Order: sequence, then C-alpha cells, then structure tokens
Amino acid sequence: MANNHLALNPNQTKLLLFTPKKNIPISKSDFTILPQTNTMIEVVSHAKLLGLILNENLTFDLHIHDNIRKTNCKLGTLYQQNCYINCWTKHSLTLTFLLPSLLYGAPLLTYIHSTLKSKLESYYNKK
Repeated sequence: MANNHLALNPNQTKLLLFTPKKNIPISKSDFTILPQTNTMIEVVSHAKLLGLILNENLTFDLHIHDNIRKTNCKLGTLYQQNCYINCWTKHSLTLTFLLPSLLYGAPLLTYIHSTLKSKLESYYNKK
C-alpha cells in the first residue's frame, strides 16, 4: 500500500469475508493482522456499504428487515390515527417511505430468498 501512497486506518477498517455456499474453511486470522502497525482488524459478519447492509452470504435479509423497521418507525404514529387516515392514504405513505430505500439496491435484490420476497410483498400490499 505504500507503493500506491494509500493510508489505512486500522481503527476504521473492518473485515467481511464473502464465502461460498459450501463453507470452505478460511482462517480469518490470516487476514486480521496488519504487518505495518501490528494491529488487529475487526472481523464482522455484516457491514453497511453505500446504504446496503451486506452479510457474509449476501442474502440481504438484514437490509430488508432494517428498511421495514425504519418505515414502521416513520409511519407508526400515522397508523395509530385510524379514524383520520383512510386505507389508500396509508398505502401511499408506505410506498413513499419504503420504495426509495429498497429500489436503491434493487438490482442486487433480484436473487433474494422466497420468504423474504413474500414478506416484502405482504408489507408492500399492507393496507
């Protein structure tokens, strides 16, 4: 890295290994020590990168659950006012808050598991 004039801050660096489905044993200790400073790199099971939450198996379940949770927090107080808001307005508000966050990573979400897909569809059609 010195040849490229790049600096690495070990306190802000995290290690996330993307492993194949066959779980080939990989020693994470080989990757965790920086020889220049002799410091350890934190090994994580998931990380947020450009707004997407990635995990070791690239299943995107954490990303989907996090977006649904955030949407529920934003709309929770509105949904409690059942007598003032009709179903169409609730559905429109849900789409307004949920769709932009999911469409950002849509090309990557094409291969999600069917249970996550059904959960998203049920949330999308919730009235």
